[in-house]
Amino acid sequence: MDSPREKAKSRLKGICLGLTTPFLEDGGFDEEGFRKNIEFYIQNGIKTFVVGGTMGEVTALSLDERKHVIRAGVEQSAGRAIILADTHHVGNINEVIGLTRYAEEVGADFAYILTPFYWRPTDRALFEWYKTIAQSVKKIGIMLYPNPWRTNVRLKPEVIRELLQFKNIAIVKAADPDVGEITKLVAATRGEIVINIGWEVHALHAEALGISNYFGIVGYFNPEFERRYEQAILNMDRQQLRELHVIQQPLRELYSEIDAPVLIKECLDMVGLRGGHVRLPLWPMTDDQKRKLREVVKDLGTKVLDE
Repeated sequence: MDSPREKAKSRLKGICLGLTTPFLEDGGFDEEGFRKNIEFYIQNGIKTFVVGGTMGEVTALSLDERKHVIRAGVEQSAGRAIILADTHHVGNINEVIGLTRYAEEVGADFAYILTPFYWRPTDRALFEWYKTIAQSVKKIGIMLYPNPWRTNVRLKPEVIRELLQFKNIAIVKAADPDVGEITKLVAATRGEIVINIGWEVHALHAEALGISNYFGIVGYFNPEFERRYEQAILNMDRQQLRELHVIQQPLRELYSEIDAPVLIKECLDMVGLRGGHVRLPLWPMTDDQKRKLREVVKDLGTKVLDE
């Protein structure tokens, strides 16, 4: 059996998607729709997913719902895709450990763990946080997820370097809007663990540094486009990259205007996948926003349902 680091290095390549959690009109989890979406992505060549994460409206899910989403994702992928299960908590380490053990029990490949936030943890506190979690599980790999843009907490490269002594820590997500932080992570990790790119716009810079996986923004509703972009990055096809990179800019601008789960769910509904409702504090898009999004999606070569 591969170690978590071996598995990450051999299988975490190309496009990752943070899956949305579709909700029914009565507010319940639409498991059928969730499984349908996963199957569509796998059949269209996308095989790395975060379940129950930011795009999945994690803060609006109960603990039981988080477990339900993780289990459904593992079951539907059935070993055909890498499942990163979001197990973070704002500051309750026992809940993180319990959910990470659950993810391990049901067969998730990695636990996707955001830095604790709200408080201002010191470097030593962050080290002890991840150390305690890593030592609490046996088989599942750990993905460090620093996202200072959202949390205002920075997991420094030197702390990450110290955490590498725990061999089940296998991935670190680069989700800092400062592209220079990617180079710092490369220097700190020295190829011992996988770096994952959280900002699609940084994927080109990352590939030049030997990093070959990133979170896409088009693959949710147009996997064919995303696969073309992935291949252009891997091949460093400059002509294709200029075209495909630039044409995504209107969508990137909408991502900065509208919370991503709201936008993605609307896109999914447009193409006949399961988007569904969002939960408060998120709110549906306006009609003007929907019209603008529809044109952007169509300009990316996507077939949409008739209005």
